Amino acid sequence: MLRRIFEISLQLIIKDFKVRYKGTLLGYAWALVTPLIFAVIFNFVFQHIIRFEIVDYPVFLVSGLFAWQWFSNSVSGGAGCFLQNASLVKKLNFQRYLIPLSVVLVDALHFVLALPIIVAFLFVSDKPVYYNSWWYGIPIVAFTQLAIIYGATLCVSCMNTIFRDVDKVVALLVTMLFYLTPVFYPLSIVPENILPFIQLNPMTGVISTWHGLLLHGTLDFGVLSYSMVWGTLLVMLGVLTYKQLNHRFAEVL
Repeated sequence: MLRRIFEISLQLIIKDFKVRYKGTLLGYAWALVTPLIFAVIFNFVFQHIIRFEIVDYPVFLVSGLFAWQWFSNSVSGGAGCFLQNASLVKKLNFQRYLIPLSVVLVDALHFVLALPIIVAFLFVSDKPVYYNSWWYGIPIVAFTQLAIIYGATLCVSCMNTIFRDVDKVVALLVTMLFYLTPVFYPLSIVPENILPFIQLNPMTGVISTWHGLLLHGTLDFGVLSYSMVWGTLLVMLGVLTYKQLNHRFAEVL
């Protein structure tokens, strides 16, 4: 059973990777270029115009933007994954929940392959690389983020298969959530009266923990615990939504 799930997941990941970059000139490089361009823009705006007084701000930016891209691309792009694989859903009998999982894992691979770029930024900024805390910290934070993203993606992909305008709502919500997540600003500058609302954001704890882990070698479980709870709840919600709607996929596709 586990072997079959692994083989199906691997084939779906390879298929998704090929389809995503088919016909593009830069191919996989787009996964690296996009957040780097945003990093340049945000660095210019918040270091030279609005002026955030943050030490090593370029490193701060890339460590948050690459992690955010994993979330954004998976949830927004994964909303239509059952529709895009309609022929597989209708003709083959297999674990359909693996389709959104493959989308999430492809973007997870992008994030992992982006880590050397973050290391390069650390070297350029003359910052230490905290290997002693990375070896256990990165898997913990990554697994927490994986749970959040997969739960959300499974939920919205199931709903979008039945209600075709869900993906538009998701794209809007993800854009709004970006500004409510401490990606390009530290959690420490958020006013006290707003902080509880920002902490309700599932990605707040994850992004803040990535900043602390990658820049300072610290793993704050107090901050990450919010995201761990969200990850558990979203996976449960995704599974429940899948069980409720899965039987209708073939008839609506």
